[in-house]
Amino acid sequence: MLRQSLSAVKKATQSLYTHEALSDPRLDLNITEPAVFVPTFTDKPAVLRGTCQLNVKDTLTVKRVTVNFRGTSRVTWPHGLHDIQTVTDNTLTLFSSGSLEPALPCYSESEPSWPSKRCKLWHAVTSRLCSGGSHEKSAGTKLSAGTHTYNFEMVLHSHLPESIQIRQSQVRYRVRACVECPGILKRSLALNKAITTVHCPAEDEVDDAEPVYIARAWKDLVQCEVLVSRRGAPLGDDLPVTVMFTELATAKFRGLRVFLSENVQYLQRDGLVGCPGPFRRVLLYEKVDGLVSTLSLRRASNDERPDSGKGECAVAKMVGDSETPSEPAREGETESETTLDLILPLPMCHLHSQPDSSGMQSMHFDTRYKNVRVRHWLEFVFLMTPKDGFDSSHDRIVQKMAKVPLALRSCYAQHANASLPAYS
Repeated sequence: MLRQSLSAVKKATQSLYTHEALSDPRLDLNITEPAVFVPTFTDKPAVLRGTCQLNVKDTLTVKRVTVNFRGTSRVTWPHGLHDIQTVTDNTLTLFSSGSLEPALPCYSESEPSWPSKRCKLWHAVTSRLCSGGSHEKSAGTKLSAGTHTYNFEMVLHSHLPESIQIRQSQVRYRVRACVECPGILKRSLALNKAITTVHCPAEDEVDDAEPVYIARAWKDLVQCEVLVSRRGAPLGDDLPVTVMFTELATAKFRGLRVFLSENVQYLQRDGLVGCPGPFRRVLLYEKVDGLVSTLSLRRASNDERPDSGKGECAVAKMVGDSETPSEPAREGETESETTLDLILPLPMCHLHSQPDSSGMQSMHFDTRYKNVRVRHWLEFVFLMTPKDGFDSSHDRIVQKMAKVPLALRSCYAQHANASLPAYS
């Protein structure tokens, strides 16, 4: 009997909450742009705009409708000290029962101290308890049933840091829409939505559009030239690359591998490099001779010396710069010249990547904050067999690497987002 009575009470409670949920108002928040684009080289402010919709089933008394944009950062220094700070805190009033015009946004540069928080909390409690409905303005405004739409444009401070999510450094932003209802027993209706802040792609694209050219020669092995179509590219994009190499008569070309490496360095408070961070390396392209064994590739990777400069000559420059002389090939050394036109698929951004069957790990874009610096390189690894290794019984593979710097941008820094619409 007791179990039956408890089950009946539970069903009645569930039906009561379901009835209340169906009659409760619903709040929707839509952001116009996919991210907040902050200018990096100018003092122009960033703008966050969107729409706040309030769907009311029955008559609702509303005191205020606000939108808040807040950014916080958490930094862990090499010695274990934590630094938590409020990057920005802006509030825009969309609707107020006391005034017809919306209020201007309120800016806050630093996080308020604990005493001020307590004073604000005490002031909010006492204002609700002492109001008592004596003033008609404080009682709010009644909204009829239907959909009420509030468009907003919030002017933000310039030079905001990008959204960062690394092991010892995080910068996060969120937008919060809130509908305040008068009365002690009335609860406010709020909705939070995370948003990404990136540097404006329209300004970064000017420098990123420049191509990069690098030439390198290894004595008695191979000579190569690499032309990267762009110096910078967004994550998830396809990057066209042209590789031209000449194998010499004293060696045989066995394969080519192209990697994208990510180097994270943690900085001290004085700006000096403290300790290295996690290192990622993603294989973008691979073409290896079928006769090469896995054991030979493993031995070549272990014996790799990318910076062993004996008999090497490297040239890295921007296309259009003055020609820099490189080591010419001696007569009778060249055997054949090959040109490869590659399309390298860049990995997805780790902030928005979804686990899939491809197995390609995500990466962070280039950034520099208080305690961290993230950079990327394209690594072109040439697999060669010297003359003494032509015999199949002596399958000796030698790896030589050519590195090209690549500025990785956020996945939102696409060409479609380069020209943002004008703000009213």
